[in-house]
Amino acid sequence: GFANRESLFTTGDIAATQFYLDKTLEVMSIIKKKLPKDVPIIAQPHVAGADIKAWANLCKVFEEVGADGLELNVACPISLVGHEETDPAVKLIEEVDTLEMRTLRKLGLTPSIGEIPEVLAPLTKACADAVKIPVGVKPSAEAGFPKCVALAKIVADAGSKWVTNITAPISVAPPKIYEKGKTPWDVVHFPINPFAGVSGPNDRYHCYKDTVTIALFVPEIDICAVGGLVNPEHCVEVLMMGAKTVGLSSGFFWKGRKFITDCVKFLNRFMDEQGYKKIEDLVGIGLKHVKPVDDSIDWKVGKITAKVDKEKCIRCDVCSDGFCPVPVKGGDGFPVINQTNCQGCGYCVAICPSGALSIVSV
Repeated sequence: GFANRESLFTTGDIAATQFYLDKTLEVMSIIKKKLPKDVPIIAQPHVAGADIKAWANLCKVFEEVGADGLELNVACPISLVGHEETDPAVKLIEEVDTLEMRTLRKLGLTPSIGEIPEVLAPLTKACADAVKIPVGVKPSAEAGFPKCVALAKIVADAGSKWVTNITAPISVAPPKIYEKGKTPWDVVHFPINPFAGVSGPNDRYHCYKDTVTIALFVPEIDICAVGGLVNPEHCVEVLMMGAKTVGLSSGFFWKGRKFITDCVKFLNRFMDEQGYKKIEDLVGIGLKHVKPVDDSIDWKVGKITAKVDKEKCIRCDVCSDGFCPVPVKGGDGFPVINQTNCQGCGYCVAICPSGALSIVSV
C-alpha cells in the first residue's frame, strides 16, 4: 500500500493470506504466555470464501491455541471481481437469487460475504455454535445505512456478541493529473491503480454513522468502533456514541504505537477532569441527543443570526465570497451581516478560519 496525507490505500494477494495461519498460531502461542491475564487476545479468522464448515473449523483452531474471542472478518481481503467457476465465495452464494446478485453476476462482480445476509447469518451461527468463547463480526463497510443496521441485527440473532465497524471502505487512489493519469501506486513499484481498501482520517465519519445507528436500533449487540480515529478525543466521541470498545488502527498507522499510550493517558485524565468514575459512564450518553429531523424541530427562523467579532476577523473574505449571499464585504473590509435575511444556518461559522463568526439570538 501507500499513503498520502489523507488516506492509506491497501491491497494484497487474497490467496496469499491463507498461508499465514501457521505463523499466526505460533505468534499467538508466544504472546499468550507473556501478556497479562487481563489482556484478552481477539483472533480474526478469515477464510477466502464462504465455506461455512471451513470457517467453523478455523474458529476451533484459534480457540484451541488460546484466543479469548473471535472477530469474524467477513469483509477482507477485499475482492470486487469474482468468477463462479473458481471463486468458492461465489459458488456458495449461487442460491442467493436477488435482483442485486443477478445483476452483479452479469457484471462479473462479487460483494463480500459481509454484506450478504443470506450467507452471513448461517456462517455467524455456525461459528458461534462451534466454540465456547465469544464471537463478533466485522461486516463490510460497503453495506451502508440502513443495511448496516440490518446486518448487525442479523448477526446478533445468529449469536454474535459484538460488531466491529468499520472495515476499510473501497475506493481508488487519485491519478497523477500532471502525468497523464498514471497510477500513484508506482511509488511502491505497483503497475496499476487497483480497487483498494482506504484507511485513515477519512473513515472517521463513516465509523460514527455505523456506531450511532447500530447503537440506537440494535442495542442488544455490543460495538467495537474502529476506523479514522486518529486523535485521543475520538475515542471519547465513539464511546459517547454507544461503542463499548475502541480500535485504533488508523491512529496506529498514522502515529505509531505511542498513540495507544497517548489515548489511555488522555482517557484517564479526561475522566478525572470531567468526573467520570468508569468507562461505562461514558458509553452511549450522547445517544439521547441523536434524533431524526421532524416537524417538532424549532428552526428559530427570525430568532437567530450570524454575528461578526471584528477582533478575531482577519478579513480573508471567505464568508463574503462564499456560497451564502448574506455576508457582504463592508467598506472597512469586514463582513456585514444582514440580520433580516440571515436564517442562522451556520455556514459562515463553519468556514471561518479564525472563529470570528457565531450564531446569536436576535
